[in-house]
Amino acid sequence: MCSRSKTITLRPVIGLTESLAKRNLEEITIEAIRTHRRLRDAAKARYEEWR
Repeated sequence: MCSRSKTITLRPVIGLTESLAKRNLEEITIEAIRTHRRLRDAAKARYEEWR
């Protein structure tokens, strides 16, 4: 197990999204979450088939 703490740098994300309207940012975020969940579920199903 790694003892180093992990940090996340959000500056690039903030820079890309700071000029977006709140509604647009919300839509992009929701779509990204849905896409992530769909891909996660597909990967899990394929793994179960393989196993």
